[in-house]
Amino acid sequence: MRDLADSSGARGGDDATVTVGKFATTLYGFVEADAIWARTQSFSDVAGNGQVATPGSYAGQHGRATFGVRNSRIGFRIKAPEFHGLRANAVLEMDFLGATATDRERPAVLRDGGSDVHHPTFRLRHGYLKLETPIVDVLFGQ
Repeated sequence: MRDLADSSGARGGDDATVTVGKFATTLYGFVEADAIWARTQSFSDVAGNGQVATPGSYAGQHGRATFGVRNSRIGFRIKAPEFHGLRANAVLEMDFLGATATDRERPAVLRDGGSDVHHPTFRLRHGYLKLETPIVDVLFGQ
């Protein structure tokens, strides 16, 4: 775990680490459950550029409850064994905050008017490979 912290950050002592051979993989993340109630049906959990419902309309007079786990994250830290002074590690972290297609861009089967609420997109939040040598360190990815 100390070697992983040297390369990937000091915060990781409570996470579950599995070692196979000399490779170490740490699984980390959290689940965030959001519950939102609004007096109108103007916005979902991501307001964006949505219009506010007019006061006389159905959406303007009726409230709505929205539940989501959009901000939850799952990640993996992977550390390879040292090889001739070269140390390598990688991080893959994902969440559900990816961009969603509008209803016009979706196939007819998936059109429901609430694509942002019902179809959060799984995306890669961080993904990189770090190579460390006694002379220089190189980081690939985002």
